[in-house]
Order: sequence, then structure tokens, then C-alpha cells
Amino acid sequence: MLNKQKNALLIGVLFSSIIACGSQPAQKAYTVPANFQSQQCYVSQGESYFWLEQENEWLALPTAIRQQLNHADINWLEENILIVSAGQKPTVGFGIELSNWLMEQDHWQVTKIDHRPAIDSLQAQMLTSPCTLVKIPKSIRSFTLKGEQGQVLGNWPY
Repeated sequence: MLNKQKNALLIGVLFSSIIACGSQPAQKAYTVPANFQSQQCYVSQGESYFWLEQENEWLALPTAIRQQLNHADINWLEENILIVSAGQKPTVGFGIELSNWLMEQDHWQVTKIDHRPAIDSLQAQMLTSPCTLVKIPKSIRSFTLKGEQGQVLGNWPY
């Protein structure tokens, strides 16, 4: 009789453990979002960062910027937008890369890497203003953009 009680207790504990393990909250798996880039975003001031949460903020941007990034097909109900601009550059060959993504449940972090043409390379002499747009799910409560040396360039939402 005592063995039956022990076995029943052991089975109960194992069953409870299995149920408890299965009832953990699901962790959403994120993938690195696509970057939408342009060599000509018409942002002439220096390095700039635009965090947009609503379509009216998008519509407030100059038309030339929106036209360059219009192919991003933004779903404003589900996505916030980060636009990173390098400002005006004297030649082609400059660019921006978002790398080293750290994607946690409520917070994402990314490093901005600037690309420059090699000093001895021949580049077309023309004014450019490279930028990149990335879509961030609205479920992410905070987002940090860092520079290559680890300095914080921006935190959103404020």
C-alpha cells in the first residue's frame, strides 16, 4: 500500500513538472529586420535619426525623403520606423550598416557602422545623402542605436 502511494505521488510530481514546463510564456523569436537603403535621401544636415510611430509623422517628412524610401511598405498599426541618415557627403561610396543586433523581448539594440570609400579610391564627385530605414515591431518597448565605439546615439521611445 505504501509503495502504491509513493508511486502515485511520484507520478503526480512528474506530471506536474511536465505541465509546469509546458506552461511557460512563449518567447517570440525575432529576426533581423530588412534594411531599406538609399544613396540619396536629401538630408543635408549632419548625421540624423528619425523615429516615427505614426503615419502623420511620415507624411511630415519632406516628399523627397519619402519617395526614396517608399518601397518599404510600412504597416503603421504594427511597425515603428527608424531612419538613420549620414548627412550630405561629397562623393558616392558612403553608406550606413546596422549590425550587431541584440533582440530581447522588450528591448532591441543595434550598432551603426559607417562605410566610407577608401582614401585612394576613385569615386564619382557628386553630392549624396545615404540613409537606411528599418522597421521595428510596435511590441518592442525600447530601442537603442549605438555607434561603433559603443556610445549611445539614440534611445526610443524617449
